[in-house]
Amino acid sequence: MLAISAGSLFFLPGCERKDPESGKEPVGPPDYSEYVLDWADEFDTPGAPDATKWTFEQGFVRNMEVQWYQPENARCENGCLVVEAKVEHKENPNYVEGSSSWKTSRRYIDYTSASLVTEGLKDFLYGVIEFRAKIPVGQAAWPAIWSTGSTMPWPYNGEMDMMEFYKRKEGETLFANFFWTGNNENDIKENTSHTSLLHLMAKDPLWGDHFHVWKVVWDKESIRIYVDDELLNTGLIKDMMNGGDYKGKNPFMRPHKLRINLALRDKDYDRVDPSLLPYRLEVDYVRYYVKK
Repeated sequence: MLAISAGSLFFLPGCERKDPESGKEPVGPPDYSEYVLDWADEFDTPGAPDATKWTFEQGFVRNMEVQWYQPENARCENGCLVVEAKVEHKENPNYVEGSSSWKTSRRYIDYTSASLVTEGLKDFLYGVIEFRAKIPVGQAAWPAIWSTGSTMPWPYNGEMDMMEFYKRKEGETLFANFFWTGNNENDIKENTSHTSLLHLMAKDPLWGDHFHVWKVVWDKESIRIYVDDELLNTGLIKDMMNGGDYKGKNPFMRPHKLRINLALRDKDYDRVDPSLLPYRLEVDYVRYYVKK
């Protein structure tokens, strides 16, 4: 496991990205001396993930994705959480002949993976969320570590994509995103950041083969998302207020639940190639710090 060092949250000098509010070089994450560890999973116990910390999404869940989520595709080994997306052909237990729903009209499951969530077990609000992970960067790989609010329905509850990766027309891309709601549930507002794999590989040619550290620094004014101490995106809390049925309620001033999943993106410029599977998302740890 990676040891915690007191100064490891400082921003590395030389980054060219500017703070969107001041236009100046961004202030890095605070020193750990300001914080105390509130919750963590080090994934050190071999076998199934800790049931006191994680539950599972199951089945065909969202975005018309091709993978079937099941707990069996997540395990702890060698001090890491491993989430595996693989080829697995079996009958869909929810199949309904003649159904028009994408969840029940598929007779067979062709791919399986896992999606873990802290729902009902742990919520997060302000502080620093840090995780160390190695993500798959192959064709159609769609790993994500993200959060949604716990007190309102989506999209009013807000979404924070701390780490999301997939291929788009411009190439393989790392995302750091915020979503909330405008005048109605179909009016989704966003603050998105796209960082190309080529940019990351300029620093580390084998970027996809190595572990990296993400840090999310969240307070009442802003949320800043970093990877390896490079600022990816900043969301200003005052700019992310809901409209519509939840007008005036800010989803980023309310508790969030954390998710870890590995999807497969079988559309546009990403198509699943079964010969490339299995893919593995490996997470060394997740740690949550709060202000003293």
